[in-house]
Amino acid sequence: MGCSSTATTPEGNKVLVVVGPSGVGKDTLMQKVFDKHPGKFKKGVTHTSRKMRPGEKEGYNYYYVTQEEFLKLKDNGGLVEHNFYNGNYYGLSKKELEDGAKGNRILYVIIDINGAKNVHNLNIPANFVAILPPNEETLEKRLKGRGTESEEVIKGRLETAKTETREIGNSSFFNCKVYNEDLEKAVLDMEEKLKNLYPQIFK
Repeated sequence: MGCSSTATTPEGNKVLVVVGPSGVGKDTLMQKVFDKHPGKFKKGVTHTSRKMRPGEKEGYNYYYVTQEEFLKLKDNGGLVEHNFYNGNYYGLSKKELEDGAKGNRILYVIIDINGAKNVHNLNIPANFVAILPPNEETLEKRLKGRGTESEEVIKGRLETAKTETREIGNSSFFNCKVYNEDLEKAVLDMEEKLKNLYPQIFK
């Protein structure tokens, strides 16, 4: 299945929003694509209220702000999505996406369906690609295969994943979908779809 493209910027470049349920293999799949095409992608950097750790860099790993600064940004409508984890705030700013839409590389973000809806509603030039499992049984097997979480946690993740998959299916703004049954085939499928969506980047 091909991809439909959305509105372009004057430069013809866009943001890439990748969405998919937990356990579908988003990070692994996309990293393989990025590794095959060095210099064509740039990761969207999120804000966090946690302290910088040794080896991390401002503007590369995160934008580090105080909790007060983060909440001010959120309250002023400056974030497209945010969450609270382990005592710290994390969120993606509108400015990061708007600046990325003007760059000479594909700015990619991997976010949940609610964040994707927010990006779409802001009318920021972007393409939306969903990564989905071939079926629920495969997704459940992958979540259990991690071996790092309890049955209760896995059950909760699976229910959330099912809900996210249904929401993706009911959302009309996705340009295309990639089904990750066989990783190498999914990588080739994703490559082909991205080349159709960003011909000016892959020429």
